[in-house]
Parts: sequence; C-alpha cells; structure tokens
Amino acid sequence: MRTLPARAPWARHNTRFTVAFEDTAAWLAARTSASAVTGLLRIAWRSVTGIVARVVDAALVGVDRLAVPGGPRRTRPTRDLPIHSA
Repeated sequence: MRTLPARAPWARHNTRFTVAFEDTAAWLAARTSASAVTGLLRIAWRSVTGIVARVVDAALVGVDRLAVPGGPRRTRPTRDLPIHSA
C-alpha cells in the first residue's frame, strides 16, 4: 500500500516549512543580511536560498508575459500578490 501526500493550505510542495515561516524568511532575506536571517530564524543560509526560490516561484505563478513590442521584458501581474507587513 502506497501513502500519498495530501495538500495542506499552510504548506508549499516539497518543503518542511510552513507558508508563514517561508514568507517571513523571504521578507527578512530581502531586507537584512544573511547572518541576521540565519541567526533570527536559526536555519542555514542554504535553507534560506531554497525558501526564497519557492516564494518567488509562488509569486510568479500569476505573471503573464505580454506579446507587445518590447517582448518578454514587459510583464504584468494577473492576480493580486499578498502584502505582508512587518
């Protein structure tokens, strides 16, 4: 018998951290130094880089590349992205 993973609203695929923790880590990584993030959250910098990649991928799910003069350098969001306050 095979066990299948279930989707949970508080977790992203292929991670051991919650969505809230990953959003906090990405926010800190954008605004503080690497040593501050790893010290405050008590995780390795390698974990932070994976978290940031997942958060960016999740945010870019709703980005549509426009077929206009200027090509793929111009983008527009197709949905509202969550805004987290400190």
